[in-house]
Amino acid sequence: MVEIADDEKPMLYAGCDPGVYSTTVAIVDSCSNLVAYHQIYASEDEYPRTPNLDRKRGQRYFDPVPEQIAADHVEFMKMIFDKYELLGMATEKMEWSAKHSDTQGWVHHFRGIMHACCLHQGVPFHMLNPQQIKKVVTGNGNANKDAMVVQVYQQFKPMFPSFSFLSKQNHIADAVGAGLFLVADEIGYAEEE
Repeated sequence: MVEIADDEKPMLYAGCDPGVYSTTVAIVDSCSNLVAYHQIYASEDEYPRTPNLDRKRGQRYFDPVPEQIAADHVEFMKMIFDKYELLGMATEKMEWSAKHSDTQGWVHHFRGIMHACCLHQGVPFHMLNPQQIKKVVTGNGNANKDAMVVQVYQQFKPMFPSFSFLSKQNHIADAVGAGLFLVADEIGYAEEE
């Protein structure tokens, strides 16, 4: 990590990993330091559910009520913007896959909420390929999730209670990687995939 003089105010970027019941935002400064990470998390039982009567094979019988989760995500993003003056936010692009069709629609929905919140605040929002995030963290655009977790833990060990915590909360590594990509891109050494 790089030390910053007291009179310097570092530029801040955010990486985010949106999810249906868990969304993580990692704040990274212009010296590639992990400043903080914030999560909104709730178990499936905490949200009201409605029956999905037109469900397709593989979809959940009960869907969360989108208005409540959306409202929670908007409040979460408001807290982030109130706390930090961000120069940009990035998240991973997600290709549609039949394997995860029961949750992908919700993830796209919350990514849209984050994008709208950024537009409202005048903060540029970037969609990154997974390979771009992996490469900036591990040096290998085809690295697996475990390699990402190991690298993020080694680089920012004091920020996490334990390796097993980060391993279980591996979406934090994705959020950190997205933030680091913005820093690398701003400085000018990030490679396009």
